[in-house]
Amino acid sequence: MDQPTSTDSKNDIRLLASNFFTWLLEPDQHDNAPLEVLCWAYADSMVCFSEILAICSFATLATHADAKLQAKLRLFRAEVEIPEDFLPFPQGLSGGSFQIASAIEILCTPEPKVASAVTDTVVAYLLKIRLTRRHRLSGLQVVAFQHPIDRFLVGTIKSVPGADTVLTKFVESRARNAEISLAGRGILVGKHGGLGPLYDCFSEACEALDVNPMPQLFIEQGPLGTRSLGIDQPIVVVSSATLSFLTRDELIFALGHELGHIKAGHLRYQAVAEGFRDTADLAADFTLGISKVLEGLTIGPVLSSWIRRAELTADRAGYLACQDKEVALRTILKLAGYPPSLYRELNSRTLVEQAAHLQEMLASSVFNRFYKLSQLWSAMQPFPILRAHELLEWLKDGYPEQLLDMSPAQMAKVQAWQLEDPILAEFTHVVVLIVADWAAIRYNLHPKQCRRIIRKLLLEGQSARNTNLACILQVNIILEKKSADSVLFTLTLLVYEGGKAIRTKIPISRSDSWDDVPKSYREEFIRSGQPSLEYSLYTA
Repeated sequence: MDQPTSTDSKNDIRLLASNFFTWLLEPDQHDNAPLEVLCWAYADSMVCFSEILAICSFATLATHADAKLQAKLRLFRAEVEIPEDFLPFPQGLSGGSFQIASAIEILCTPEPKVASAVTDTVVAYLLKIRLTRRHRLSGLQVVAFQHPIDRFLVGTIKSVPGADTVLTKFVESRARNAEISLAGRGILVGKHGGLGPLYDCFSEACEALDVNPMPQLFIEQGPLGTRSLGIDQPIVVVSSATLSFLTRDELIFALGHELGHIKAGHLRYQAVAEGFRDTADLAADFTLGISKVLEGLTIGPVLSSWIRRAELTADRAGYLACQDKEVALRTILKLAGYPPSLYRELNSRTLVEQAAHLQEMLASSVFNRFYKLSQLWSAMQPFPILRAHELLEWLKDGYPEQLLDMSPAQMAKVQAWQLEDPILAEFTHVVVLIVADWAAIRYNLHPKQCRRIIRKLLLEGQSARNTNLACILQVNIILEKKSADSVLFTLTLLVYEGGKAIRTKIPISRSDSWDDVPKSYREEFIRSGQPSLEYSLYTA
């Protein structure tokens, strides 16, 4: 499926829906471009879930008036993966207080009562989802959701002999003072005392992420935001403004974000970074700013870089807690400063569009690359828009959704593999994206469906038989030695087309350092003594 290039038609939900309905009303039209554009917009979060359900509801009503439209409706439901339990108007609207004249009337000039009925149907389904208990990720470990650069930087710190002990001593007194201060000015949240609903919300987030025992939760006076502190006994702090402006689901994302920091072991390193920054500020007062300049040129960018990646890991945990992409994006948008008076107009599409635009700006010129280095390095928190972009990129893969559906045994198996060789896990993730995107274009399929299939082939050892990618016979990796310090990766695919097997080679754009070669590949390569070696990831 070729990705549409028309930005305007992709971003305007009204135009997208209008073009789709026009396509739906013409049963003999076999050009599925309007459907494909809508699917891509939905996959890129330019169209939200509730809007897709509304479009499906209108289309379902149209099929009651014209049965010839049912084949295209089934195709639409399959392409965008409408949940099977969403069945709007199974009996139509014939029993209501108004009559439907035709499919054209429903889709082009619907009566207010029809639009109201569609709204009621979508809202009822969304409420049903909200009331369904969230998945509990029993046995969840940080390796399942940790950002790869966060993992690398934390691993580097831990690899230094005695580093954890030294860092703990450095922050112990600071952390203790912060805890005492919080106990004096904050409000401890418990099951009783009028704060039971907040306690239940926090308990739900802990249960979803399998955080046990529950950390203490405090409320403090302050602007919109949450934070976490402590080392041996972590504490989560939520501001009074946050409780006023976030919905319950958004609050679960925010609390899950902080629990992600705790689960990932970030707190002591955060305390070191904050302590180092404060020390540098104090020293600057006594050295006329010279120490501040040196700090900015040396360790400052390293600490800032790690903290930003730590936030990306925590955002992933926030999603796994709330288990709703649009809730996660809305929360990030509110925390970025979206005016409370306009919350009724808030739409995550605004954030998605800005994230894509910012990425284009930062990659457009040498000046913008310099801006990215200087401004983003000096920030102790990542830009909210970049946070949204990184979260969306992670969600596009389809892995988070599969993670929510895994049994404890399946999750334990996947996490054990990730812990054994984290570089191999990250490398396989890259291969999944490359193969899926190649297959989507070659066989006119949607990337999300392809990624789900390829992930099952490469990670779970399932067969491609009885899937849309049954033609894939092999997925291999060729590792070739370029020099003593560098290597070259090539992906090879064996597919069955036109009655014969065809081999395709795809170069992999990746660091050529031996340090970035998966451990198992490196060991086998050294044992072989050959200049190149082929590894099998999947064989039908």
